[in-house]
Amino acid sequence: MHLVQCWTNKKTGSQPAKCHGHHVESHADVKRGTFCHRRAQIGDLQLAISQTNSPLPKDSTFESIASNTSSETKSEIKIENFDLEMNPILTASAFLLFVAGLSLAYLDPEKTIPDEEKWLVTKTAYFDLSIDLNEPKRVLIALFGEAAPNTVNNFAALSKGTYRGDPKFGYKGSKIHKVVKDFIIQGGDITSEDGTGGKSIYGNYFNDEPFYHSHQAPGYISMANKGPDSNSSQFFILIQRARWLDGKHVVFGKVIEGMEYIKEISDMDVTEGGMPKRLITIEDCGLIRHEPYVLPEDQR
Repeated sequence: MHLVQCWTNKKTGSQPAKCHGHHVESHADVKRGTFCHRRAQIGDLQLAISQTNSPLPKDSTFESIASNTSSETKSEIKIENFDLEMNPILTASAFLLFVAGLSLAYLDPEKTIPDEEKWLVTKTAYFDLSIDLNEPKRVLIALFGEAAPNTVNNFAALSKGTYRGDPKFGYKGSKIHKVVKDFIIQGGDITSEDGTGGKSIYGNYFNDEPFYHSHQAPGYISMANKGPDSNSSQFFILIQRARWLDGKHVVFGKVIEGMEYIKEISDMDVTEGGMPKRLITIEDCGLIRHEPYVLPEDQR
């Protein structure tokens, strides 16, 4: 699973043909299939809203997904336990407006979870990152355990170094295998170290959680994936805002110390495939104990 770079180079206009494995889509691309399913329930109304584009290719090759829904997108809306006796045309129009408003409300983080829960930092992880095995520097990552409990538990367990005593099951000793200048750095491939692997404490993959947080600023950490509900161990850290990734990748934390070092890594020379030409290693990692606290606004 290698991540990123379905993006367009601003200087050259060049663009890779396709991405393999766990990926993050850039703002310039998109056209391949994705499936997104969310449920919302109000009183006796249950909605299951699905959006389906063209099917994913059998070889698990993924191209980037655009932020705006294309004209080719087909939507299917299934309604359960909902009965109206009204003029069919008026009923249909009113219902479509209602569904649109409900969908927007459901996807709006501010309307789905209180701020004190959304920004609650339940755990803090640290990564000691080295460049070419030189003296490592520490990066601290605040984790939003109320907003994304499953994702945070997975990341925290792997951040302890090794999971259940397995020296190959954890972030310790793994590499930052992908760098896209002015976009992201990516790591967490604990099985292949090239972006094609990874696994979670729940199995090979686990499902997305609600997208309460936005990719709204540098420093946010989010799950790399192969499409909906395909999270494993790979993650990426933003170098700049990338809101077109909202609703596709689960944001679960924020770098609160060491962002200058992350930016330094993002400026390194890379191969044509985006792999850093220098060895960037998570020499050590772990969790810092503290009482839960709400992330201050000046750190968001």
